[in-house]
Amino acid sequence: MKSRTIDSSFKKKNTQNLDATPSNLEVNVENSSSQTEVPPSSSAPLTSKARPSKIPRVEPEEIGLLYLERDPGLRKQIYDYPVNLRDEIRKAYIRDGPHQPSLVEYPTSGSEKNRCRFQATWYKDFLWLEYSPSKDIAFCFPCILFNNKPTGRLGSTAFTHDGLNNWKKVNAGQDCAFLNHTGRAPSLAHNNVVKDYSKLKNQAQNIIASLDRQTKEQVAANRLRLNASIDVVRWLTFQ
Repeated sequence: MKSRTIDSSFKKKNTQNLDATPSNLEVNVENSSSQTEVPPSSSAPLTSKARPSKIPRVEPEEIGLLYLERDPGLRKQIYDYPVNLRDEIRKAYIRDGPHQPSLVEYPTSGSEKNRCRFQATWYKDFLWLEYSPSKDIAFCFPCILFNNKPTGRLGSTAFTHDGLNNWKKVNAGQDCAFLNHTGRAPSLAHNNVVKDYSKLKNQAQNIIASLDRQTKEQVAANRLRLNASIDVVRWLTFQ
């Protein structure tokens, strides 16, 4: 009877092709920013050593909070953001305020006989007014922050999506396009939006004031502790 060893109980794997590499396969090491481990095969069970480490995922919307577009003509619509991020986006824009650039000369538009242009003096009369230098159109700051997806109604996108660039209508007296947009009826969409805008603005200001108050209280408490520590050191020095 032949004696059996432990190695004879296991079938050896075919290792002939393990070191074989196709001639046209190239591994670019210089262009890689960092070395990463090759994930294990799906057929092999994951062990504690082979388990890949979890990398925290950063959502694109969270990065966008730091790089918000100021130009209202190029700005992403609020309803295109996830619902849980919309108020944070609004607060960020509210902290910066409406985009009101003062240019040396604004482009002209209209017919050759009635050439008109945007005027920076309108900012003082209409605090909600925004201007897009890239498209030469005006927007309403609160409306563009709280607008919903357009439903196709006529005039519903004048100050939120399409903007306004018919400057002749601004200097039309009682028929001024800006006055017609704000109006005086409490049921107007603009007035309803202004209410939501004011609530969120006051909420943001209250949060900032609360943080500022907590910071001042913390500074005062730290100074008190520091003075007490100095007094103790002085007392121990003279003993």
